[in-house]
Amino acid sequence: MPQDAIESGKSNDNVPATPILEYEVDLSYVQNVQAEAAKCELDVRLPAQRQRNRFSPVLISVIKNERHRLERFVTHHRDRGVQEFVFIDNGSTDDSLSWLRAQPDVLALTVDRPFDWQAKQGWITHVINKIGRQRWFLVLDADERLVYPGEDQHDLSDLAAQMELEEIWRVRGMLIDLYGPGSLLASGTGEHRLFDGEGYATRETYCMNSVMGGPRARALATPDFALQPELTKYPLFRIGEEDLMANPHHLWPFGANYKSPCHLGLLHDKFGKDLLDKIERAIRENSYWNGSFEYRAYRAALQANPQLSLVYDGTRCYERPDDLVDAGLLAPIDWASKRRPRWLLQARARWSPLAVFQNRRQD
Repeated sequence: MPQDAIESGKSNDNVPATPILEYEVDLSYVQNVQAEAAKCELDVRLPAQRQRNRFSPVLISVIKNERHRLERFVTHHRDRGVQEFVFIDNGSTDDSLSWLRAQPDVLALTVDRPFDWQAKQGWITHVINKIGRQRWFLVLDADERLVYPGEDQHDLSDLAAQMELEEIWRVRGMLIDLYGPGSLLASGTGEHRLFDGEGYATRETYCMNSVMGGPRARALATPDFALQPELTKYPLFRIGEEDLMANPHHLWPFGANYKSPCHLGLLHDKFGKDLLDKIERAIRENSYWNGSFEYRAYRAALQANPQLSLVYDGTRCYERPDDLVDAGLLAPIDWASKRRPRWLLQARARWSPLAVFQNRRQD
């Protein structure tokens, strides 16, 4: 990637990048992610497939001690059509690796390098580079479950084909923080189905369409911690040769980040039974954004009110993706408009499983 593009923050494609805001943006993280990707040496060989479906995304997840979530996570995404999983384990001490290696559709890799968010993006980028950029990818954390309108009739390969026909190569989603009915600490063991149905703020930034708010901003901010978590993510994408998943919340270059409506919900089990342990580990290791600022906010809020509950008048209960559409958080997908071209596109891919599919420009 040309150095002047990195310094200016502009894409080389035909879509003008959104103007930089009045302050100078530090884009050194783009180079840091690329450098970390170059340092990795992983044996990336996908699980055997009789015939690969290029529309079925390869799911990539970086984990550490997530065994209690893995079975539900894998089953949920298998049910939506994922056929190949790649897990990058960074020092688990539970039995995550042994469980993953027993799964026929999973490649479990290990990385023994210091963790921070830029290193994590570098490991993901390394795997994408090894697999090749002729595929769709789905990048998720283990505490996220992808949902979308129409998932009861259309799997993820249908969704990827639909997006190609709409010339959307980075599909936008948002985190939906789920919580339980009681106090935050006491509800960590149950299934969380509640979410904030209102109170979100949206704005166009220099790199993406940003959504902030939800229960973390509403109930966990304190006078010392002005908490505004970023909820936008682009978890499903097919990227060109110069593109990079440089940040957990957006891709580089920025131009193509503005094309997609918010079609994807990421059900976010942020407040699980391991919440306190995760808070203390994040603060101790200082490995998340801005000195693990958000986790310091959680600790301060819970110390001030150990009985804190996230339930309020705007709380809704999640049952299906239409609940998120009804709340105005997700945009519906017009599946009927592309039914025949989608079928033809997928059929051609099935008939030519060994064909070379050139990347189209992500402009």
